[in-house]
Amino acid sequence: MLKIYLSPSTQENNRGLSPFGTEEAGMNKIADHLMPLLIKDGRFEVRRNSISMSPHQCAYDSNDFKADIHVAIHSNAGGGQGTEVYAYSRQR
Repeated sequence: MLKIYLSPSTQENNRGLSPFGTEEAGMNKIADHLMPLLIKDGRFEVRRNSISMSPHQCAYDSNDFKADIHVAIHSNAGGGQGTEVYAYSRQR
């Protein structure tokens, strides 16, 4: 079973334009909708971070879970467009 770690933003003080609210609230709403869909699919074991975790703790928790995929759910305010995807490959 593929292990997926959802990591929505924990930036509670990063405010967007109204009615967006905070980065943390918006990205956690996405994870709130996505997680049950992945679980219902039946092919995935899913875990997510809590809003009290630091980025370091999220990475540690994901590694401890031995996630096959770590999905960071985050929005950018820097003027970029579209989706960013970063892939990490272990050297063998």
